[in-house]
Amino acid sequence: MITLYNKTESNFNHNGLAVLDGNIVSPVISEELNGLFSFEFDYPIHAPHSDELMPEMTVKASVPELSDQLFRIVERDDTLGGFLHIVAHHIFYDLATNFIEDTYIVNKNGSGALTQLLRATQFTHRFTGTSNITRVSNVRLVRLNPVEVLLDGDLENGFQSRYGGEIVRDNFTISMLTTRGSNNGVQIRDKKNLTGYKADVDYSSIVTRIMPQGYDGLFLPEKYVDSPNINQYVQPKIKVVKYDNVKVGDGEDEFTQAEAYEELRRLAALEYSANKVDLPKATYDVEFAPLERTEEYKDFAQLETVNLGDTVSVIHAEDGLNITARMVSYKYDPLLKAYISVTLGNIMPKFTDVAKDINRVVNKAEQAKDNVNYALSSANGKNTNFYGTATPANPKLGDVWYKENGD
Repeated sequence: MITLYNKTESNFNHNGLAVLDGNIVSPVISEELNGLFSFEFDYPIHAPHSDELMPEMTVKASVPELSDQLFRIVERDDTLGGFLHIVAHHIFYDLATNFIEDTYIVNKNGSGALTQLLRATQFTHRFTGTSNITRVSNVRLVRLNPVEVLLDGDLENGFQSRYGGEIVRDNFTISMLTTRGSNNGVQIRDKKNLTGYKADVDYSSIVTRIMPQGYDGLFLPEKYVDSPNINQYVQPKIKVVKYDNVKVGDGEDEFTQAEAYEELRRLAALEYSANKVDLPKATYDVEFAPLERTEEYKDFAQLETVNLGDTVSVIHAEDGLNITARMVSYKYDPLLKAYISVTLGNIMPKFTDVAKDINRVVNKAEQAKDNVNYALSSANGKNTNFYGTATPANPKLGDVWYKENGD
């Protein structure tokens, strides 16, 4: 059931202004992993309640895996010859118009950071957050909105950069999980002649021989760490990967030379076992609507029970590859309660390019300058908490100085 509510409605446990099922045309809910979550549909311009389908009104509809979700109308186009085209974004995006003026998250895990940033907004809201991320970090957020903090992977002070994680948006509840989805043993096989199925396998970014580089030009005596799959390709595919945190010295976070060599070997091996840089990038678009229930299709029928973030195995018999892929996006019909299409992928993190490295260094330098003189009043209103590496000027008894040591 697809239900329309007034833009000021706060109770969504009733049928609202109208049930739209009888007139709605081509409803499609789309969600990407850590990306856009939206609802689009067409509606006859002369049908009942068409004049109420206006920006800021709320629509409730069925989605995979979760209970019915709320979407805020953001666009109404009435130039389609007798039909309105409505675009609505998940209610989560209400936070995009809120604002975090200035908050400093100190020594908190994912749950603590999420709670603090949601409480630091310029005006109050109904959203709450949970997280199972145990990593502890510090981050200062200045003049940002919560949506960009949580989802912008290129934001130096963002949640993704400091904590990682994958978002689950369940109406007014936000969950940041280490990994979304599960692996239920689903397998499909590459049948390139299957109608409605498209595979795109990219070999250009494969790496099978890593030259790990530590701090200050530290290299292994043997130079390279090879992938177990190195002989699967015509020739080795070589890449230098920098690990600047592997440093030889006497400091607390530094290594002996022998320990540094072992750490470089471990990190390079992890690129293969965890990041799968020795496998091709692959995406698979599976369209359900045009497919017939044929013998060939039986492997793909299992995808109707796979949810966003879930893992499946895609077997390429001709190439001898078994690639682990995840559902990274879907299109869903909320009336039929069925997938229209799903996209599977094993897209790995890209090697950081030089320009991005430069930008990050500049951003860190700017943040460091900011933090030198950053201070907040403590809870008692009488003392000051100082943050940064510079010695506080004119401190008084009861003040606290949080001196940074790395992250």
